[in-house]
Amino acid sequence: MTAQSVMVDPGREAPPSQVVVLAPDRLDELGVIELLRQGEEFSLMPARRARHADLLVAVAGAASELLFQQVQQLELRPGTPVVLFLDQIEGVRLPAGINPSNCTVAPRGRLTQDRFAATLRSATSAGRGVPTAGPEYPADFDQREVAVLTLVAQGFENAEIARRLNYSERTIKYVLAGLMTRHSLRNRAHAVAQAIRTGLI
Repeated sequence: MTAQSVMVDPGREAPPSQVVVLAPDRLDELGVIELLRQGEEFSLMPARRARHADLLVAVAGAASELLFQQVQQLELRPGTPVVLFLDQIEGVRLPAGINPSNCTVAPRGRLTQDRFAATLRSATSAGRGVPTAGPEYPADFDQREVAVLTLVAQGFENAEIARRLNYSERTIKYVLAGLMTRHSLRNRAHAVAQAIRTGLI
């Protein structure tokens, strides 16, 4: 983990929320740092000062034991909100050391600045976290559908998507078929293109 300064407009009335970034992959870390730099609400804080952070943002492929160990090693203040952006969001089980009421689990997908900021804003509202849940989606999409589309966009076939999300392959086919019918989509490529165009992934 590395820390870099994020410029903040000194004329702002409220100071930005201090964010610690945890990402096993260096490219993921740099991507989150860039998203933080694009706004003024949040500022990057070094991991060594995590006890003073307002928020922890972790980015990974899946919720692993190693990831949770790294979160706990930061020794955050009790009640500090934690946001986990993961590729695999279904069936996430938080360890005893992480309070579900302070933790938000959201699909990583193709994070836009607006969705990233909205998720962090929600997690830090009133100084408290929110129950484990993804960001809000249009009424005709749910968290599972977005998770499936995200993996389709990454080139995975149904069997691998089922394995990663802990579903049967038949369930994945059912989810995709429902999307195709409901949105008059021709094929997987059309579904991915539509999801990207509307900002779902």
